[in-house]
Amino acid sequence: MGKDTKDITISGYVVSVEPVTIRGLLNYRVRIVTPGIQSKIVYMREFPEGLEIGVYVDLKIVLSKQTGEEKLIVDDIMFQKNVPKIIPVETVIEEVSRGVTTTISCWRSGRYLSIPVEDEEILKKIPENLPAKMVCLFMDTVKGLRLISVFTEKEYRVLNRIKELAWSIDRQIEEYEKNIDDYMKNIIEYV
Repeated sequence: MGKDTKDITISGYVVSVEPVTIRGLLNYRVRIVTPGIQSKIVYMREFPEGLEIGVYVDLKIVLSKQTGEEKLIVDDIMFQKNVPKIIPVETVIEEVSRGVTTTISCWRSGRYLSIPVEDEEILKKIPENLPAKMVCLFMDTVKGLRLISVFTEKEYRVLNRIKELAWSIDRQIEEYEKNIDDYMKNIIEYV
């Protein structure tokens, strides 16, 4: 590696994926939450099949400083099939109580819960007009249940559509490349 990069490994749950452009190229801004409830933002140039909200991944990261700011760029991704996926759950958020510890009160699967939330990114996504129906990701930790991501229903539908489109495009590119390889092999054999 050059002096502008450093290898890092991050493991955790994928809790959001957002298409962004960097230097005119499509990338994906992916938020990972580690088992210790730390949130990390990483960037991916491709959207590999299997990448979706709630899956547990091990990422090999390159810390890039090329643009003057540090960015965590995914160099390799490994999906952990032995770690259960976190299933997004439709939840009605009733109240956000700010104090020494910020908590949200919500209905999830017919149960009323009060859950501490420390991540400002989550709190920013909760609308001011409550109650609000949201799609949420919850994670069991040694400290109890934690809210690790929230989406409006529309955001969640859009994320699923992006995933389907990205996977479809990747399959089409692979098929196209295979057809070109086959065509080139036929030309070489003919000559």
